[in-house]
Amino acid sequence: MRFSKLLERPIVATGTLEYADKDSLTRTVTAPFRERTEIHGETVTIKRGDSAPRQLSLGQIPALRSLISGFAGLLSGDAAGLMQSFQVRAEGDNVHWRLILQPLDRRVARTVRDITVTGTLNQPACVTTAETSGNATVLLLQSAESARLPDSLDRAFLERYCADGHG
Repeated sequence: MRFSKLLERPIVATGTLEYADKDSLTRTVTAPFRERTEIHGETVTIKRGDSAPRQLSLGQIPALRSLISGFAGLLSGDAAGLMQSFQVRAEGDNVHWRLILQPLDRRVARTVRDITVTGTLNQPACVTTAETSGNATVLLLQSAESARLPDSLDRAFLERYCADGHG
């Protein structure tokens, strides 16, 4: 879900996030639009709908490279790699926990205030990216069918939902 001050309601997108290894990440959005973003090493390929794919290099966008390398550290369980990109703070206990990641790269920190990962036991539930503008993106790490979310979503509801370990 994408929350923006410019929108009356959040944008709710569904799809998948596939992580193969530290050099390969694929995000596929299936609704309300179609988009596939693949990262393989230094190459990012974006395909929207039926349009031709666009390619760019992470070398062209150092802030994105920093963010992705930190995210890869998170997904792979590489604490040292994660701490190269983020200041990491853990809260909670073994049942309900959260990691707050603050970007160390100044270019990233101009846009991303923090990334918060919440979970229950050994299962991550939600990833919330809070921007310095006040906008945010919340990623639920489960199928939309099992989430049982209300028709009218707001950010406060999702924060409580994620903190309770539902995601």
